[in-house]
Amino acid sequence: MKLDAPAFGIGHTVAAAIVYAICSFFVGFLPDIAANLAGNALHVNLSGILKPVNLGGFVIGLLVVSVGWGLLSFVAAAVYNSLAQNAADK
Repeated sequence: MKLDAPAFGIGHTVAAAIVYAICSFFVGFLPDIAANLAGNALHVNLSGILKPVNLGGFVIGLLVVSVGWGLLSFVAAAVYNSLAQNAADK
């Protein structure tokens, strides 16, 4: 099975942007809940150390995270296709 690497990358870019926006909402509007959830997931105490969310930081973070994740996904799909093709050729 061949993956459509561009579509895979774009799909992950959109998914990462949605997850980032939801996370930023929690950090911005419900910081105690966000710190508790992240602390439980990471087994650390994050209360009192969350950075406030502002528009500039949100936009930069959204672009870096979503585009970075999309590029990583594109590369992963391309490598998968290459490996799958090499295995099929043998």
